[in-house]
Amino acid sequence: MSSWAKIAATGAKAVEVVEKAVEVVENIQAQMESLSVDHDDFSEAHSTDDAVKILWKIDTNRLSPGEDYKIDVQGYTHYHGDADYARRPLFDFVKPEVFERPTYKMFLDLLDNYTREIGKAEKVSFQERQEIQDFLDEIIKTRVMQYVRSYLINKGKCTSDPGAFKTLLYNLWFGMYKSTRDGGVDSCGFEHVFVGEEADHKNQITGCHGWIQLYNEEKNGRLDYHGYISMNRTRPSDEQHILTLQFTLLDEEDGSEDKKPMSTSFIGVSPEFEIGLYTLLALAPGPETKEERGKQVTKCDFGDHQAEINIVTWDWYGKTRIRTAYPEE
Repeated sequence: MSSWAKIAATGAKAVEVVEKAVEVVENIQAQMESLSVDHDDFSEAHSTDDAVKILWKIDTNRLSPGEDYKIDVQGYTHYHGDADYARRPLFDFVKPEVFERPTYKMFLDLLDNYTREIGKAEKVSFQERQEIQDFLDEIIKTRVMQYVRSYLINKGKCTSDPGAFKTLLYNLWFGMYKSTRDGGVDSCGFEHVFVGEEADHKNQITGCHGWIQLYNEEKNGRLDYHGYISMNRTRPSDEQHILTLQFTLLDEEDGSEDKKPMSTSFIGVSPEFEIGLYTLLALAPGPETKEERGKQVTKCDFGDHQAEINIVTWDWYGKTRIRTAYPEE
C-alpha cells in the first residue's frame, strides 16, 4: 500500500471514530432532552389538583377492569368484623401478560425482598439493591414519572440534574429507617406501603396497600379476603379502581393469621402511578392538603373517582422518608 493510501485509510478510520463519537453525544443529548422540564404534559401553572388529574389521565399502563383483571367484592364487613363474608378470592383473574410489562415485572421482583416482622433488622443484598436500581430506572422512563419530575423541579423540590430525581426516589421510598425505638433498622416506605409489615404482639398487619401484593399473596394461598367495607354499606362496583377491604395474611413463621381490619387500596393502577402520585403529594403538597392527626390529607379528583390521599413522612437524619401512603374513600 502506498503512503497516500495509508494516509487515506487512516483518515477514513478517524472519520469513522468521530462519527461514532458524534452519535454517542447525540444519544446522550436525546436522553437529556427526554428528562427536560419542558414536557408536553407539564405546565408551570398546574396546581396540585391539576397534577393529580393529569397523572390519572396519562397512566396509560393502568389495567382495564374486566379485560386485564376482574375482582369479586362479594359481602360487606366492618372494622371489628370477625367473620369471613367472602367465600371466593378477591381476584377472579389478572392476565399473566400484565406481569410481562416492565414496571409490573420489576415491581413484583421487589416484593420478596423484605421481612415483614416489625423490629427485625433488614439485610439488603447486592442483588436486591440492583433490583431497586433497575425498577427506578424503568419507572423514570414513564410519562407519569417524567411529569412528576417536572412538577417537583418547578416547585423547587428537585434539581434538574439527571441523577437527582432517581436519588430522591431512592431516599424517599427505599431509604431504611427504624419503625420502633428499640428495634433494628427494619423498614422503608416501599416495604410498609406496598409489602406490609406485621406486629406480632397484636397479630395485625400494618401498611400493605398495594394491590399487586394483595393479588400475589392471594394467588400463593397466603391471603384470605374477608369482604369489602363501606361507610353506608353501598356495594362497590367490581370495576372501580379503589376498594376498602378486610383480609388476613398467613404468618409463615408460626402458622398464625395476622389481620388487617381495614385497608384501602388502588386496584389495577400502574406501579409508576402510585409511586408518582404519593411522591408528588408528599414533597409538593398544595393548598388542598390539610394536616390531620399527623397526616397530610389531600382530597383528589381522578375524574370518575374521588378519594383522600393520606401520607405520613418522617425525617431520618435530614432525609425525608415515606412512612405510609394510601387512598381513603
